[in-house]
Amino acid sequence: MEKKDGGVILVGPAYPFRGGIAHYTTQLYREFKKTHSVALINFSRQYPSLFFPGVTQLDMSHTAFTVESERLLNPINPFSWMKTFARIKALGSPLVVFQWWHPFLGICFGTLCRLLRIFTTQKPIFICHNLLPHESHWAAWLLTRFALSRAEKLIVHSQIDRKQAEEMFPGIQVIAHPHPAYDQFLYKGLSQSEARTRLSLEGPVLLFFGYVRPYKGLRYLLRALPEVLKDIDVTLIIAGEFYEEKQAYGDLIKNLDLTHHIRLIDQYIPNEEVEIYFSACDLVVCPYSSGTQSGIIQIAYSFHKPVICTRVGGLPEVVVEGKTGFVVPPQNPQALAAAILAYYHSPDKTMYRTEITAIQERFRWEQLIAVITGS
Repeated sequence: MEKKDGGVILVGPAYPFRGGIAHYTTQLYREFKKTHSVALINFSRQYPSLFFPGVTQLDMSHTAFTVESERLLNPINPFSWMKTFARIKALGSPLVVFQWWHPFLGICFGTLCRLLRIFTTQKPIFICHNLLPHESHWAAWLLTRFALSRAEKLIVHSQIDRKQAEEMFPGIQVIAHPHPAYDQFLYKGLSQSEARTRLSLEGPVLLFFGYVRPYKGLRYLLRALPEVLKDIDVTLIIAGEFYEEKQAYGDLIKNLDLTHHIRLIDQYIPNEEVEIYFSACDLVVCPYSSGTQSGIIQIAYSFHKPVICTRVGGLPEVVVEGKTGFVVPPQNPQALAAAILAYYHSPDKTMYRTEITAIQERFRWEQLIAVITGS
């Protein structure tokens, strides 16, 4: 395919760093490369260890999502900012696309934006995964203002973030576009029975996937299970690294007598193992108590799995009630239990797969690229 004129520079994490933003940056780079000249400025260092709650920031997967990148940027080293700016200027591409997800990057990205505005005609664009962090405070607001106030355009993944961004930055164009689909975890085409055999599972299976943090609402899902178990002998897989005290969840599981109905995998799930958990489950549950959007839903859809989500942020914008899943009030175990039972009592579960296939057209990367480039 012929490359379009101009070009794009992406600024964000990619391999060897792990996590959803790195996966997103990598997929965006690969999609851009099909039609554009594209360069990727990666981090030489992402967070100081003091600020990172997990075991490691590096992707230890056997099947890593590798990509060509220049590892130049250190958010706490101003000399690296100048080196990064010089490289962006030398590359000369008219569009510079920053991945924004945390105010820790505010001074670094804000400085780069100002340098671009003063010394070049290159246009800084921000893809905002979270406009403000889940656990926000006044300093986060100030750092976000500093980082984004010189942007040419802000792209957000939910209408609630669009509204907030327009209020914070009235002179900047803000576009809401749904989080694109993730399909990079489809490796072997495992059937559900094959995946369950590998996990030694039988019967109905629910999946809670990703980091365990307070806003993810896992405690409400656990409190919903006793009501579900009165009707259906279900197993809940909890697959993800704990970013908060694990003991409190262990106590809750024990007190609710759920020990034999929980499969707990307290670790960051390597890329090559993601398929096993999503293939094995019937239903993915995202019981968030707050949030704006979730890449977990897009992974679920790539495996044609319906989703139960809560009515927070942009989650209801991508889950169609009764068709691709269910939307329930947050912090409501009774509503979660009712939605889980509604799914299992559905007379035609193949309908969910059909509806998920139909909705996926909204989540194509080509559409996001058109929004970024204005084409």
